Amino acid sequence: MYRDAVTIQQNSAADGSPVPDYSGAAFMSSVPCRITSRGGNESYRGRVLDASLTHIVEMQFIADVLPSMRLYVTGGVHAGRYLNIAYVQPVEMNGRARKLELQCVSQEVA
Repeated sequence: MYRDAVTIQQNSAADGSPVPDYSGAAFMSSVPCRITSRGGNESYRGRVLDASLTHIVEMQFIADVLPSMRLYVTGGVHAGRYLNIAYVQPVEMNGRARKLELQCVSQEVA
């Protein structure tokens, strides 16, 4: 069912630091998922680059996934890409959270 795989990375920067640091231990590795590309764009608002939604990632429910985390795609056609989580949506079936739908923005890493 899921053909892609990701590693969920958590921000390990000191509290109050404006720059995220994902060099610490991964929150979870080798998570099977489905990544769907969506339309998205980047534009400047003043002097700030503003990115919009580019991918939807669907996976089995995992507690404590937050928008401050990011995904590193380890398998599938998007392998090697970083996706910043913008929104976490648990999908309920029969009154129980069965899946997570993560709305993400692709990040270019130099």
